[in-house]
Order: sequence, then structure tokens, then C-alpha cells
Amino acid sequence: MEEGVCECGVMFFFLMIRRPPRSTQSRSSAASDVYKRQSIKEEPNVLLCNSLINWLKGLSRISYHNYTRLSSYLSSIVYYFYYVTKNDYFDSDLLIYLKKSPWLSTTKGYNIPRETFVKNDEIEEILGDLVPYTKDDLHKDVLDLLKINTSITTDKLITLLLYYSDQNEDKQELIEKLYSLLYYRLQNSRQDDIEKQTKSLIEKKSILVNSDETLWAYPNECIWQDRRDLFSDRFHYIGKLYPKLKDFFIKYLRVKEDVDDTHYATLWLKNQESTDIQENEIKKTMLQIMINLNNFFKRNDNNQDKPLWLSEFKQKAQIYTENKRFVPPNKVFIPNDGKLKMIFKDTLDFTWIPETKNYNDFSELFSFLEVKLIKESVAINIINTTNLSESSEP
Repeated sequence: MEEGVCECGVMFFFLMIRRPPRSTQSRSSAASDVYKRQSIKEEPNVLLCNSLINWLKGLSRISYHNYTRLSSYLSSIVYYFYYVTKNDYFDSDLLIYLKKSPWLSTTKGYNIPRETFVKNDEIEEILGDLVPYTKDDLHKDVLDLLKINTSITTDKLITLLLYYSDQNEDKQELIEKLYSLLYYRLQNSRQDDIEKQTKSLIEKKSILVNSDETLWAYPNECIWQDRRDLFSDRFHYIGKLYPKLKDFFIKYLRVKEDVDDTHYATLWLKNQESTDIQENEIKKTMLQIMINLNNFFKRNDNNQDKPLWLSEFKQKAQIYTENKRFVPPNKVFIPNDGKLKMIFKDTLDFTWIPETKNYNDFSELFSFLEVKLIKESVAINIINTTNLSESSEP
């Protein structure tokens, strides 16, 4: 390359919104105008619903005759050049509106398409009048485009549950029916399929708990037995809420039948994250937590395989201190020497230990969390100081 000459590449971006054919232009324009005016009138009306349905039916017929996908008429396309011409598709604003807005006329008023079902014998027998049904006879590609429910498979049940959770819906009777259906389906599934299908339910907020603070909860935040006497409202106790579905929640969603070491660890982490718990309440719960977790470490020797929750607990756990705050373990000391504690009381954080206990009662727990003894820490520093060599004169 000659001196002073610079080689460079140029990248061009083109944005093209794909429009329907000319024969549908007027309907498309009408629907777009209605979409733009949506903010003026939130409640959809009969004219809007019928116009959109007729427009979609017309597009469906055109896509069928042209051997194209219906979604291609409602997608935006980005063309760009990087060595070669490339393109990507994504939903247009209009399609997003059609999928997420309550414009579709159903047996229960106007609803979001994804919450709507096509009425058939199977669905009506199972769900009855708990769900809305579409009033229009729509082609399969329109149903698929809008994600209207046409069947009740196991995957569909799981998708619906997670959808209602994401929308924070409070439909107790319907949700309980979905749990019952899912329980029946899972009982007749292979173990490999069960693990795959329930994975998302276990990892997400999939249980409707209807508490004052939240509607939905993670399975590991729930306990079957009511343990408010110890844990107050730190967990959700669902036994009385779903008395006939005990096996479903315990077997498939891994809800614990009663409190165990995992719950004590979880409660510890919740305590340190909370900002509105009274001091007496924290001390009361931390005492029970520390006793139970210390017993856990006594029962499990170093050669045993550690449960999965333990590594997360060690990574996140902080120590409750005499200064009434939670502090990372590497910045806290166990006050095993009264004189040293008096010397450093204004500069160091010391572990909180109940008046009726001493640090030896929690030695296994503190050892696991690698909390240092103040006496040993000061001794180490003195040894290191005495090993320093005197510097020579410059």
C-alpha cells in the first residue's frame, strides 16, 4: 500500500417496512390510523375490532394465494451491508399492538389475543367458562400470528401459567384449574420430559400466593406447612390455599413440605436484604437460623458432597454484627478476647452473639463462613510486624 493511502470499509444501513399488497392498502391505512388514535380512546369498540378482524382475514387470503407467510406483511425488515447484504426481521409496531392490546372481541368482552381460546369440545370441557373464547372464525395462520390458544398441551399449560405470572394476574379459580390439569398431564409423562417441562416453573415465579406483598412467588419461597410461628411472613405457606394439590407442588415444583436447612439459609439472606425489620425481630430469627445452620455443619463432615444451595449461601451471606448491620465475613471478627474487643470496639465490626450463647456454640458456622477470631488476627499482625527488617539509612 502506498504511503499516505488509507484503506477503509463502508457499512450502509437501510430500513424498509414491508407493506401489504396494493389491494389491501386502504384496510392497512385504516388500521394504522386507528392504531395511531389508540391513545385518544383506550377502550376498543365494535368497529375497531371488526375492522381489524376483516383486515387480517383479507391478508390471510392474500398470503395464502401468494404462498407467503402472513407475518411477513406485518414485519419490519432491516437491510444492512457487511461484506455482503444481510437482513433481519422483527415485529412492526402494529403487530406488537395486535398481540399485546385487549382489542379482540371475546365471550368475556375485549381481551388480549394470547389470553383467548378457540372454543372446541376439549377446551370447553376442561376449562368451561373460566376463559374467554373468540367470537370469530379465524384461519390458522391468523390464530398462530396472534398466539390465540387452540389446544391445551402440557407446554401450553406451562406457557399460560408463566404468562399470567408475568402479567401479575389474579385469577385464582383459573390458575388452580391449570395446576390440576398440569398435575394430571405430568403424572402420565416420562421422567425426562417432566424435568424439561418443569424446569421453567421451578426457576420462575410460578405459584399464585395472593399475599399482601406479592401475587406470585418462586417455589423456593413457598412451604406447604404453615410456619408463621417461626418465620412469620418471610415465606408463603400454600397448604391451605391448594389443599388437594400437595403432591403436585412437592413432587413437581419442589416445594418443601416443611422447613429445612435451605429455608434457614434463604431466610438469612432475606434478613440481610431487608430494610424494614425491627431489631428484636432480626435477633429472634437470626438466633434460630444460626442454631439450625450450625447443627447442619456439625452433621455434615468435610468429606460429604455439599448441597447446591450451600455455595450460593457462602457467596452471598453477610454477618449480623453488634453494630446492628450486616457486614461481609472478611470484615467481621469474632470477639473471643474481651480486652481486644474493648480496644477495637470503635474501629471494627464484631459478630453478634446472643447473651445466652458464646462463639463456641457457632464455631462450625463461623468456620464455614471464614470469620476470623480477633485474638488470632491481632497475634498474626504482631508476628508480621516483628519480622520486618529495619531499613538502612539512605
